[in-house]
Amino acid sequence: MSQSIKEALNVLGLSGEITEVEIKKAYKRLALKYHRDKNKAVDANMMKMITAAFNFLKDNLEKIVNFNHSPDDAYNYSEEVEEMLNKI
Repeated sequence: MSQSIKEALNVLGLSGEITEVEIKKAYKRLALKYHRDKNKAVDANMMKMITAAFNFLKDNLEKIVNFNHSPDDAYNYSEEVEEMLNKI
């Protein structure tokens, strides 16, 4: 599944400049809330989506931060950058 930066940030509820610590905190918070062992009513695909977003952001954090100049630009990545990161 190909995922964009915006999608991954939205899944984890992140915005602005992100750090590895913030990514881990968001993942842990959501994993505790949506893990099947904690919440039987949640669709199993929700945890897969959260894990995919976490892995995508963690693996590409350095590239994302290099293009993240200010909190106002968090979702305004150029199409060129978005395409490059989607190829990874």
